Amino acid sequence: MPSQETHLKVTNSTKTDIVATVVSGTNPSDWEDKLGPAGNFQAVAIPAGKSEERREEVNYFASKCPFTMKLIFADQTQDEYTINQKFAIGKAQPDFSHTGDHIVTNASKTDIFATAVSGIDPFDWENKHGPAGNFQGVSIPAGKSEERREEVNRFASNCPFTMKLMFADKTVDEYTINQKFAIGEAQPDFSHTGPHLVTYDQSGKYLIITVRDKAKEEQPTNRSISIRKQLTSSSEIFPKMPSQETHLKVINATKTDIISTAVSGIDPYDWENKYGPAGNFQGVSIPAGKSEERREEVNRFASNCPFTMKLMFADKTVDEYTINQKFAIGEAQPDFSHTGPHLVTYDQSGKYLIITVRDKAKEEN
Repeated sequence: MPSQETHLKVTNSTKTDIVATVVSGTNPSDWEDKLGPAGNFQAVAIPAGKSEERREEVNYFASKCPFTMKLIFADQTQDEYTINQKFAIGKAQPDFSHTGDHIVTNASKTDIFATAVSGIDPFDWENKHGPAGNFQGVSIPAGKSEERREEVNRFASNCPFTMKLMFADKTVDEYTINQKFAIGEAQPDFSHTGPHLVTYDQSGKYLIITVRDKAKEEQPTNRSISIRKQLTSSSEIFPKMPSQETHLKVINATKTDIISTAVSGIDPYDWENKYGPAGNFQGVSIPAGKSEERREEVNRFASNCPFTMKLMFADKTVDEYTINQKFAIGEAQPDFSHTGPHLVTYDQSGKYLIITVRDKAKEEN
């Protein structure tokens, strides 16, 4: 990239999420996007910890453009300090002017807002999220697909899978990488071709992931892999939950954007595509308006499969209500079992999503 430009991919920290910034310095606010550093630093993830630790991280690629930055965190605490950079611009060309007019952009157009993962190993993750849930919110460097793949493969195991990254600008990258997760070194007899059972737990700011060889799970010599992954995003802290619950990401292009949902119900999520509602609801648009209006729309083709849906909006409001369907499955046959288990498949027809829900108990009839 040109020396005067930088592209950043940022994620939020955990309990120290930056909710606002105030930046001042010797250089005029001549930023092309008119937001200035205060806008560009919005939501920048600086590692949780003391102010000095954050400053050290921000100064990693420090230039010679000092400025003062005040960070206001979600818990109302504030840090203020001067750092020797205008932005993390890396190594500049010899004739680069650190005092002059600069053009700075962020990586918003390449922000990863969703992932889809498939591979040779069945996604029988005990937490029901699978990689699609675990990778949600993970920061992968902006750039070409090859560059992202190289970074994701940094701790690659021998478990190949395909990851699809959907970006905020609607572009999609899809490629195969040689890892199922950054699982580190495995025991010699560990089967990388699966199937596997994956569990996780939180220990402080680390996510402890255990990958067990499903074929050996009942054997005394069962081999497993445990890794410690430092949490850098609140979306990486996954609550343990029963199998009938899943966390969803729903996109809605209105001022009442749905940023996430949580769904639970009486029917197990034994969806045939292995994603469950988390995958099927991805990108589904529910009309803006009151909770009652959304419920009416979602219930437009309601079946008799009740579930509870919680919608979390960008303005921090939350709607929670029970609706009489698991999905918009239309009218069911008289002998259709609404209590499941079900097999669910879907296909696209023009701008419509065609969902088929089959009674698993009768699938061979």
